[in-house]
Amino acid sequence: MHSPGYIMFRNVAFLTVGLILGMFVLAWFSAVGGRHQGSPEPEQVMRLFDSVAFSGFGEQGPTGQGPVLRRWTVPVTVGVRGQPLGRDDDERPWAMALREYITAWNSVRGLSLSVVDLPATENSRHLLEDPSDASLRILVLSEQVLADLAFQNVIPRTHVAELADRRRGCTVLGAEGPALSNVVLLVRDDVGRSARATCLGYGLAKALGFGIDARTASDVFRSRSDGLGFLPAGRMVAELVYDPAFVPGQPRHDVLPLIPELLEQRGMIDHE
Repeated sequence: MHSPGYIMFRNVAFLTVGLILGMFVLAWFSAVGGRHQGSPEPEQVMRLFDSVAFSGFGEQGPTGQGPVLRRWTVPVTVGVRGQPLGRDDDERPWAMALREYITAWNSVRGLSLSVVDLPATENSRHLLEDPSDASLRILVLSEQVLADLAFQNVIPRTHVAELADRRRGCTVLGAEGPALSNVVLLVRDDVGRSARATCLGYGLAKALGFGIDARTASDVFRSRSDGLGFLPAGRMVAELVYDPAFVPGQPRHDVLPLIPELLEQRGMIDHE
């Protein structure tokens, strides 16, 4: 029979060995998870690219040639006017959230965004129609002002319906064609919290050439306490859309065969 001291020593030894093995196992799984998060699989990137990159159908809309790439070919100047009326206590201020999105998109290689001042005018129609001050205008307007613009036929009827939808409350003008140069993100100032998030996330993405929706947003963006950013696969997809190998209006069947080669150039595919 072993002494109590021996039994205690044996138990401590087993516990120590078990703890060390557990730490090794945890470290191994963490390393695997880290490699996976830092280096997306090429198939994942190609699937995501196919889901969000081809959001254009040419100048004629969905009945025209498509789907095709939509993108900017010049630096984007962003002008902002107004902000939503309400905000929850735990919600980021509109200006801060908007700045995070603009900063995130500006970090995409091949895409350049800078914020500029819009003229001090109450003429909403001028702000909506004139791209000389900013090529991308983000305008938060009251329901009455939007109704007046719709009455003047400045806002197309289909976009009026999107603005009137309480679950949506925003629309993007000028983003239908493949080459983007004069785009407006219109937001109704009384939209709720979820609609505000939708306008910033999906609306700004559409204004920059992407078809990101609720199904794909979690594969593109990550949101943490330190702000908004891209997931590795999302960043890769965004930079592929703005790769100099492509031009606005390029159809899907011409673009997809080139993606493996571009991923190989980025070191994601080993060519044996």
